[in-house]
Amino acid sequence: MNGNYYDLKDLRSKIDEIDDSIVKLLLNRFDVTKNVAEYKKEHNLDILQQGREDEVLNNIAAKSGDYQKYILHIYRVLLDASKMSQYKINQKDKSDELENLILNSYRDYTIFEDGDIKTAVVGCQGVPGAYSEKAAKMLCEDNKKIFFESWSDVFNAVKNGVIDCGVTPLENSSAGEVKTIYDLLQNSCFYIIAGIDLPVSHCLLTKSDMDISEITDVYSHEQGLMQCKEFFETNPHIKKHISQNTAAAAKFISECENIRFAAISSEDCAELYNLNIKIKNLQDFKNNVTRFICISRDLKIYKDSDKFTINLKIPNVHGALNKLLSKFSVFEINLSKIESHHIPGSDFEFMFYIDGEGCAYDSEIKDLLCEIKNETEFFKFLGNYKSIK
Repeated sequence: MNGNYYDLKDLRSKIDEIDDSIVKLLLNRFDVTKNVAEYKKEHNLDILQQGREDEVLNNIAAKSGDYQKYILHIYRVLLDASKMSQYKINQKDKSDELENLILNSYRDYTIFEDGDIKTAVVGCQGVPGAYSEKAAKMLCEDNKKIFFESWSDVFNAVKNGVIDCGVTPLENSSAGEVKTIYDLLQNSCFYIIAGIDLPVSHCLLTKSDMDISEITDVYSHEQGLMQCKEFFETNPHIKKHISQNTAAAAKFISECENIRFAAISSEDCAELYNLNIKIKNLQDFKNNVTRFICISRDLKIYKDSDKFTINLKIPNVHGALNKLLSKFSVFEINLSKIESHHIPGSDFEFMFYIDGEGCAYDSEIKDLLCEIKNETEFFKFLGNYKSIK
């Protein structure tokens, strides 16, 4: 056993020596890369020279023997890192639209210290008592709030200056994304300036006291119905109806003459619309959270912003997504979400929504986002914000 131990120790010592040599060679390579970047900058050449990259990889493949796949993988990462280091040099002193947007939008204070937010007119979808109103209160307290029939109406009101910002749901921890909001974000020119995580506890509300078996129909928002699947599986006789939102469902039941109708809504709405609470915590998962976002015409990046959201399209070729993700890995940027959306009418092509942790004002993140923007088929910076609990 001692002999094997020393043999392994000797082998590891050899590996350490080889690693020392590799590091020295890599440092030399990056020094040469720096000169290449300066040459490209002086002669106005693109960072990515696809022909040269293919030539390098083909040469490496020919020399790699039985370890070709592993060595090619290492070199692809190395070439990506090389391009990233070149980008920082090449873009120095250059004006970049995204870089200027980020730098000009930074605020050296928090969203709660922003005087504009304290006086902002806020738009929500639905009627008083909606969860979006509750999320808006977390952000804007007692600011004036205007209610709209649909989420697209909220977006249009922001666009036309009727309201300063809009609060809409983005995703739920149980039922997933609200795809309509993602589509509206992609097709608009607005930015997310705040994220708000709101615990959601649904109640079954009725106009009069009755047994569950007597209820024939239940009204709620589509997400509310999806979050209470077990209730409908247990009570298959009850018909589901989609309302504009949970508060609108409660309001409808309060005004409806049919006492056998019920709503899935909040405890606040029970009090607001004078309804009976038949069941509390009706949702399938007790830890049920809806993430709301606050959208604005103007990008505002506050000093405590810790999450950025981008929307992009990458070439539908082998390794494209891996190359994109490796860029974040180089700077140890944690990605909290990667969401793919099929592009309608396309041959199974996808848009990606990515959430990353950090402030875009940080030079490394800013440079990385600018690089990604210049290398993707489509890129949209959707905002950098603090997620409020």
